[in-house]
Amino acid sequence: MNYNYVKQEVIRFNKIAKELNMPKLYGVGGLSRDLVFSDGNLSGVNDVDLTCCDGAKTTILGLMIGKELDGSISYFNNHCSVYIDNVKYDFSSGFVSDTIEKTGDRFKDEMLSRDFTIDSILIDFEEDTLIDITKMGVSDIKKGIIRTVISPKESYTSDPKRALRAIELSTRFGFKIEDISIKYFIDNFDFFNKFHNENYKNSVSMVKKSLDNNEPETLRLLRKTKFLYQIPLSGEFKEFIIKNNLVEEYIDNQKIIHTNII
Repeated sequence: MNYNYVKQEVIRFNKIAKELNMPKLYGVGGLSRDLVFSDGNLSGVNDVDLTCCDGAKTTILGLMIGKELDGSISYFNNHCSVYIDNVKYDFSSGFVSDTIEKTGDRFKDEMLSRDFTIDSILIDFEEDTLIDITKMGVSDIKKGIIRTVISPKESYTSDPKRALRAIELSTRFGFKIEDISIKYFIDNFDFFNKFHNENYKNSVSMVKKSLDNNEPETLRLLRKTKFLYQIPLSGEFKEFIIKNNLVEEYIDNQKIIHTNII
């Protein structure tokens, strides 16, 4: 579907929201980012992230809209997805991080809780405008920068999965991860080493996505961040290490890691 179709659908959703005395929905995340990429001429839309920036009300609204429009509904971990005409509409869980300093502005608090500036831009469908809460989202997309919304320490401590997501986004779009984040990865080796070992399935899955995007760049970033030596040999990651004759490098660095821990 093209963007205009999706826009009209969400405007329809918002009419239902108004009748239910619920807040209106805004686009966020990938759709906003892709809209900037395309200068507003966006086609092939099949996954739309939505939020009303009001906690659990977004999820509740998604369930109500799905039922009202007889869409296919899935619900998992306080997150609702509704499928209508081959488009998936994801209704946000309304997550607000404990690590941010609350402002009292529901829009700002939710956007400050997101991972990167390029994913923290809202779309007002009725006004057909972008709302760049951080004032850096649009410019970072145009400059090609992966930057955390809050400090790297606050952001990655809140959700360590964001570290490998930064690499996945970098290899997907050819964007540069900000130097301060790279330094944080290297300076906090033990923290990420523990996390990647304890959550190896997610780590392997994220690395596979990055490898599918750009294998040489993924290897370069994994080496630079030292993440290459933190992920257990499993699945596609193990196959990648063997295929590229990296076993000796991996084992040698694992010995160094083990020695440092002891």
